[in-house]
Amino acid sequence: MIKKYAARQETIMLCVIPCSQDIAANRALAIAREQDPDRKRTLGVLTRADVTGKGDEAMIVDLVQEKGMKLKLGYTLVKCRSQEDINNKVTLRQALQDEEHFFRDHKHFSKLPEATTGIPSLAKTLTRQLVDHIKSCLPRLCEAVEEKLAETTSKLGKLNDPVPENKREYLISLLVDYGKDLRAIVEARESRPDAESNSESNKTTLFKETRETFQKYQTAIEDLKPSKDDLEMIDQLIEELRGLELAGFDNYRAFKSIAQDKVSALKRPAMTCLESIEKLVETVYLDLAGVKFVRFATLHRVVAEQVNGMFRKSVEEARNTIETLMEAEHIIYTSDESFREELHKTPQIEVTDEEQGTDAMPAVSFNLGRTEIGVSRRAHVNREVLNFGSSPSAIGSSKNAGSLPSSAARSERSKPSESAKEMLRKLQGYFKIVTHRLIDNVPMAVMRSLFKRFTKDIETKLITHIVNVTSPPEQVDDDDDNLSLTTMTPDVLLEEEEDVATRRAYLVERQSRLKEAGRMLKTFPSRKRPHSDLK
Repeated sequence: MIKKYAARQETIMLCVIPCSQDIAANRALAIAREQDPDRKRTLGVLTRADVTGKGDEAMIVDLVQEKGMKLKLGYTLVKCRSQEDINNKVTLRQALQDEEHFFRDHKHFSKLPEATTGIPSLAKTLTRQLVDHIKSCLPRLCEAVEEKLAETTSKLGKLNDPVPENKREYLISLLVDYGKDLRAIVEARESRPDAESNSESNKTTLFKETRETFQKYQTAIEDLKPSKDDLEMIDQLIEELRGLELAGFDNYRAFKSIAQDKVSALKRPAMTCLESIEKLVETVYLDLAGVKFVRFATLHRVVAEQVNGMFRKSVEEARNTIETLMEAEHIIYTSDESFREELHKTPQIEVTDEEQGTDAMPAVSFNLGRTEIGVSRRAHVNREVLNFGSSPSAIGSSKNAGSLPSSAARSERSKPSESAKEMLRKLQGYFKIVTHRLIDNVPMAVMRSLFKRFTKDIETKLITHIVNVTSPPEQVDDDDDNLSLTTMTPDVLLEEEEDVATRRAYLVERQSRLKEAGRMLKTFPSRKRPHSDLK
């Protein structure tokens, strides 16, 4: 306890040491040296000067004259009333007079300056040192008061004012504010709520994280495009599906089968993108509810449950939309003009001897009815981007996976045909069109459901439901869109936790005290102004 107070820079330490003791070994002086190594805040008080041992007087005089252990605030020598004086009922006035006569007539102590002896001198020294110390500490004290005031005001702001009499109107205003704040966050006009940190540097917008997720989705599907690794599979499929047409003619059945299989592999990245955005938005609306309804436990729980129900519907809507988009992409179609334009921009396929002789990719089988054709999978598909990579069934089914071809088989492999290379070029051109469509359509579908539709439901259905809940029972509509909270009333929803009112009263009183302390410090004479004034 002693060290706790002695360590504070605002504390002046009084080391009271009887002259009859060994001063060098005094415990109080040892603590002072430990907590105030520069000895700027320590004042030595030597008591019971009348019982100083014979031969020790010179040492006491040297100590007071700072010839021994020096203290910046110095030493003061006093003579207190003895127990005999107290028993004889010697008054303080008489004791002060006796002390004055003692120091004036003492053989050794009379040589000391008057300002260093006697209780009156000690009182003057303490007053002067205390005032000077307060002046030096004022800037730090003012800053500390400002910090405490800001902290108290922040805590008080989270509790808000007491609930007004018109609870129904107040309840609706809270929910309206929640809907507006959620929309502002979704539209990137406000930062995401952060319950753990109030630092501006830690805040970020929802759309910044959303864009990063969409960019990873784009990278993931672009990594699934047809490549030279598919040439062998294309050659085999062309041969398997070849009819009466002569060599070199395009086989549209092969093109369609490969294109549809490649499109199937794009579904998993789209769903993963949706799941990532779902987690982001869910965190936002739950965190915001925790901030807005922190003092109403029942309302917080009810709002979280109902908003979560609305959000699940929005997520399901987005999932169905993506399913529809992927189903539509299985129809291999684009306008002739778009295909010709993209094909014109797609370079001819050239296979070097090094590329032809290297194949470290495992083979999987391409199931086409009862025909199974070995398919080489791309080795460089990025599977670390949000786990957006295709599943083992990216091409064909994983249960049909084949084994790695032998080195002998790879060495005997013939060069890809010109038909295979030309089909690969067309597949790449068409895949570019597909990815362009999905890169825009999937994020738009996600934002439509999880952003626009969801926030609209919060601002309309939730508010309407609260109005119905707080109305008389006969006015409550049993429509499926309404939420089953008819037993909840404003009194129940706006019931504060037991200690909220107590904490609010304490914080209001503390805020008042801190403001008064700030005003008093501002009027204290000869002080340095702090970095910012207290309002």
